[in-house]
Amino acid sequence: MSRSNEVEMAMREVASSGMLHTSEARALAAEVERLEAHLKGAMQDGGYEYFVFQLRNAQRKAHNAIYVAEQLEKKVEKLEALDELTTNQAKEYLKRAEAAEARVAELEAQNGRLREDRERLDWLDEVNRKINQDHDTEYGWRFGVNHLRAEVSLTDCNLPALDVRAAIDAAKALADTKGTP
Repeated sequence: MSRSNEVEMAMREVASSGMLHTSEARALAAEVERLEAHLKGAMQDGGYEYFVFQLRNAQRKAHNAIYVAEQLEKKVEKLEALDELTTNQAKEYLKRAEAAEARVAELEAQNGRLREDRERLDWLDEVNRKINQDHDTEYGWRFGVNHLRAEVSLTDCNLPALDVRAAIDAAKALADTKGTP
């Protein structure tokens, strides 16, 4: 069936449906034929080559867009992997920071106990210094250990007079050489 027969049949169907009058349908068919002829003429006058050129350009651009999209997908995958790595590193650093905070708290508590011990020992030495100054004596600390007891006392038998730390260190050194606590 030729194109003009198809147009004629379509025109009759439209006219019989009551949507258009026969004269309107004929005018519409004439316009379709005119546009088809114009399109065929344009195709013959180089329009076809231009159409093919435009089609190839569109295909090239589509191919480039697909390539760019694939490259972007690869970059997204790399960024997601990097994000996961960074997140894991951040979690590891957070664990380390929490462990460090716990260690700092432990060391601060230990430092507090040592400070208190230092203050106690300094107080004992200050008491001895004040006694020696007030009574013009030269007492020093002695740390004695025997099978019944361990004692810290002031004595004038140790010359030079020892401060409390030196007395404790001397007793520890003696115990270490004897192998006893």
